[in-house]
Amino acid sequence: MRFFPYLCCSKNHFFSDMAKKGDIRYAATGMLLVAMVVFIIARILEHSYPAMGYIRAFAEAAMVGGLADWFAVVALFQHPLGIPIPHTNLIKLKQADFAAGLGHFVVENFLNEQSIMVHLDKVRFSDEIVEFITKQQSPRKLARQLAQHVPSVLDNLDDEETNKFIESNLRGVIENIDSANILSKMLEYLIEKDLHQHLLADILDIADQYVHQEVVETRILEEIRKQREWYWPPSQMITEKIVDVLRTQISDIQGNPDHEMRYKLNGFIENFIDQLKNSPDYQKAAENIKLSLLNNTAFATYSQQVWSDVKKVIERDIASEGSRIERSLEKALTYMTDKLQTDTRLQDLINQTLKREALYAICDMREEIAGHISQTVAGWTDIADRINQEVGNDLQFIRINGTLVGGSIGLLLYTIFEKLLPYLGVL
Repeated sequence: MRFFPYLCCSKNHFFSDMAKKGDIRYAATGMLLVAMVVFIIARILEHSYPAMGYIRAFAEAAMVGGLADWFAVVALFQHPLGIPIPHTNLIKLKQADFAAGLGHFVVENFLNEQSIMVHLDKVRFSDEIVEFITKQQSPRKLARQLAQHVPSVLDNLDDEETNKFIESNLRGVIENIDSANILSKMLEYLIEKDLHQHLLADILDIADQYVHQEVVETRILEEIRKQREWYWPPSQMITEKIVDVLRTQISDIQGNPDHEMRYKLNGFIENFIDQLKNSPDYQKAAENIKLSLLNNTAFATYSQQVWSDVKKVIERDIASEGSRIERSLEKALTYMTDKLQTDTRLQDLINQTLKREALYAICDMREEIAGHISQTVAGWTDIADRINQEVGNDLQFIRINGTLVGGSIGLLLYTIFEKLLPYLGVL
């Protein structure tokens, strides 16, 4: 009996060679025809040669087995002999159910969390990142590639939507600011660091330079002429005195750290801070200034200009030699690879985070994957040909097996019931 498994096995050299050539179907049909011919010959000769009964029994059962399996195989793909027998042409008839079932089967058995985690647990994302950056690439090369893609990313952004986003977020930040509180803290910081005196010194320097210009005397004289009464004639001497007083006062304030004007400035700012903190009128005025700023058309123009300027700065930097963005990316990539190679906590964090995100991403797409598989398979107009191309040869081996196994069973039954039992006197 070891002969039949060998003969029927697809690993048999004879049949495997035929399968590679795509003509195993002819072998299966040929065996069925041989069984028919042998049956006819054995049936004719059986009366003259009783031993031919064994051959006839084998061939007869082989025909039945071969025909039954031929019908079963053909019924999967089409109607046998073109006759619309019920429950035939099953693949085409059940294509929609098969497509839906296949999508569900793949998702439930291959894309469930347990199956996905089996594969994700084998991946060390931190090692893959380090290998990609250090071996397949280099921090400098990868930084250059990333930087070169920045302008195209910026170009693909919708400028109108980006401007709206910037304006909306900038507006939201400013609206939530307590303007009176912020202004009072700024002024307190100026006093604490004595910065207001520096500001006053700058103003005095500008004023001193201005009053030492000859044009100042001319302008003062012209104003006196415009504003004078009829009985007060203009005088160059008065003009010079006024300018001298201005210059002297400015010089005194500049040279005296304890000048009265400086203390008055301190007192004014401190009083203003107190009013901002405690006076509802001052606080309301600060809020009104903030709202007027937000409602001004210049604010929208400024927010749009921000995005335009940012894009230009980035594009100009990327196009330049020694790009600061590229250098920053290179430093970041180098630092990241060094940390990933030595910091086990960071490795665990990266591995667990990416593993979790990958699991979520795959699970979120499961229904889409199932739907894609189902729609694709349901849309195949040649589904029978596709399946036949993949498993057709194996199905032909079923026919060959059916022929040989059927013949073997027929021979066994003939031997038992026609020869052995009558010989023993049971029948």
